[in-house]
Amino acid sequence: MNLVDKLREITKGLGWQFYYGRRDFQNLIETESENDNTNYFFLDPVRRSPEYSNDSGMPTGEIYYTGYFMVLTKSDLDQTYDNQDSDKWTKHIKPKLDKAFQEFQNNLICVDELQIVRFDVTDAINVFSENFDGILVNYKIKEYL
Repeated sequence: MNLVDKLREITKGLGWQFYYGRRDFQNLIETESENDNTNYFFLDPVRRSPEYSNDSGMPTGEIYYTGYFMVLTKSDLDQTYDNQDSDKWTKHIKPKLDKAFQEFQNNLICVDELQIVRFDVTDAINVFSENFDGILVNYKIKEYL
């Protein structure tokens, strides 16, 4: 299994835009309009760490994947972070935590060969030149070969 392809499949199934690559290239992505409410999934390059037996030095059939991804939506640079009805927290970040990320996570849990080891989630504000808001996730996922 290829983790990049599996994440692409899951996010496309959710109707999100998927982008894989370095952040300097991801920064070149432009939204279709100022009012674009699409979820954008930005996956940074994936680190792959196969496990080896302490006794034999042979592969155990397990691989750990680590890295970062972001789930973002186009925002307005002038919006405040909190304390208003249409602020960044209420409009862009909280919905990612309450619904979008949960849907993504539920889809990933259903993949038999993968196990989520860790998801560290951080609010993401005014990301890239397009001013996206949402969440940044530091992940560790285990694959059983």
